[in-house]
Amino acid sequence: MEQVWHELWLCLVLAALLWVPGQSLLVLHGSGQRWPGLQQPIVAFGLSVSLYPVLFYALRFWAPAVRLTPWFLWALLLVCAVLLVVQQRRHATPKKRWQLLEWVAVGIVAATLLTRLWVVVAMPYPAWTDSLHHVLLTALTAANGRLPTDLSPYFPVDVKMYHLGLYALSASVEWLAGVEAHTALLWVAQVLNGLCGLGVYLALDRYGGRGQDKVGALVGAAVVGLFSFQPAFYVNWGRFTQVASQAILLIALVVTLETLREFAQEWTLHRGKRPRLIGQALLCALLNAGVFLLHFRVAAFYGPALLLGLLGVGWPYRRQWRALLSALLWIGGFTLLLILPTLWTALQSYIESLAYAAVVNALDPVARSESLQQYYEFPWSSYTLLAAPGWLWAISGVAALIGLLRRNPVTVFSLAWMALLLLEGYAYLFGVAALMVTNLGAVLILFYLPIGLIIGAGVDELITLAPLPWRKRAVAVALTLVLLAALPAGRLRIQQIEPYRFFVTDADIQAMHWLDEHLPPTARIAVNTEFWLPTVPHGTDAGYWLPYFTGRNTTAGVMIMHGEYLRQVAGWSHSVVALESDLSALHTLYDQGIDYIYIGARGDFASPGLQVDFLRQSPEVRVLYEHDGVAILQILPLNR
Repeated sequence: MEQVWHELWLCLVLAALLWVPGQSLLVLHGSGQRWPGLQQPIVAFGLSVSLYPVLFYALRFWAPAVRLTPWFLWALLLVCAVLLVVQQRRHATPKKRWQLLEWVAVGIVAATLLTRLWVVVAMPYPAWTDSLHHVLLTALTAANGRLPTDLSPYFPVDVKMYHLGLYALSASVEWLAGVEAHTALLWVAQVLNGLCGLGVYLALDRYGGRGQDKVGALVGAAVVGLFSFQPAFYVNWGRFTQVASQAILLIALVVTLETLREFAQEWTLHRGKRPRLIGQALLCALLNAGVFLLHFRVAAFYGPALLLGLLGVGWPYRRQWRALLSALLWIGGFTLLLILPTLWTALQSYIESLAYAAVVNALDPVARSESLQQYYEFPWSSYTLLAAPGWLWAISGVAALIGLLRRNPVTVFSLAWMALLLLEGYAYLFGVAALMVTNLGAVLILFYLPIGLIIGAGVDELITLAPLPWRKRAVAVALTLVLLAALPAGRLRIQQIEPYRFFVTDADIQAMHWLDEHLPPTARIAVNTEFWLPTVPHGTDAGYWLPYFTGRNTTAGVMIMHGEYLRQVAGWSHSVVALESDLSALHTLYDQGIDYIYIGARGDFASPGLQVDFLRQSPEVRVLYEHDGVAILQILPLNR
């Protein structure tokens, strides 16, 4: 029962953090009524998510001596809540009741969230490799009251050029909910994952109409949340920063396009409204900055969508080009100001990626082909393995055809956006280093957004084709099909867990308690290791997590290593891999300063890994701990 109350408290804290600040900004600006029905809390959600990275980055840049505290956040939420209550009493106006379809959409979103949180309860420790540095950065942000610049004391890794926005939110949850860093991170990431359909709903609801016969927004949200295996599958990869940015991408786009439209309509004719329009531009900038600060690469995916949206709005209002230019200057200026704290370091990261791409291009043909194959080249099967199953592609194709025949603007936009994203994914084929900023895999796992838009728009157009007296029945049929399919689809989302990617088990936690009590703090521990790329190693079991749970150093490092430290970790890891079949590697490890070995309950998913029965054959190894599949061994200083 205590666990239930604990989880309920976590949900309440997350609800407050993800709604109250954004709603108060809408109230302050007076633009809440411009977003009817479910649109308003969706925009408030986007503003709230964006606020934390902007705030934490700004304080680190402009006031580096300032440290945030839980009390500050409580005070911020309290002020926002009081503001909402006061404004509600001052400007009490009759509110339109939500339509039935909007309540059904709330149910679809709630069902999506349930599938994501079900995984959290079943798998309480984050999965795969990236999760380690996500958790460490959350812990450091909470401990220091500011975004870190490196991973010390855990690792000598500089993170100035890494997107840190998510940890502003996960650290806030760690503070206010009183939970550990890994719990805070996992709950934040899974809630944002569960809300990824909100942007699709907003775009379809805003541009698909709000009549009783418009069910496309609901269908689009259901596609993203329940019927598509992405982004639900992200939890297996620990792809948390990317999903956080994608959760607000379409919200930022819609708000930006609506602001451009308002500027075109009012900037010249109603000069008295210019302060309100400038305030609206600031809200746009907050959202755009949030997309960027949460994940730099998603900002590169957002750019083509923003360009297409600008063309779509700009053409009808081309005669108001001065107003549109004013809007772009205000929005762009505010956005640059808000991302200034990390803009230069992000550009440095981009320049470094150019240098890496240049090195790849300079390799001999065989080496270049091998490098491209490992990171850039993906087989055609990736479209169904990473983006969507074949049946969903088929439905998308039919919906796209209907949308194109009906000249649906959402369909045209989505297809054009997908084409531009594919250009980014295949940019390596041009051999231009400046274009090689991502790979096709990162693009394909984003396709659930345009797929949701295309199917939702297609459903709306299909219903419109029905004779007027039959449209309500068509809506009822569509709604019934969605609801009937929601339960089995939600069950699939829960079952698509890959257990081998979840390294930490209860047996490992017990072993780590023993390790923490019996091994010296300066110990460096060899752990099961695989090489993702020839120079990039990572752990394969709970030993990878020893720095977080025990503070001990390991041979595996983290996935954001670079420079000399990466080369050092690669050297240790090659020795660990050699130890899987060659006991003489014990000499090498000892000479490298490695004096202990940890074998986790999960072992190595890709090879036999380190085996305690094999290692104990050597007199240079002593087994210190062995229980429930976990072993801790010491390398003895014999014959040296």
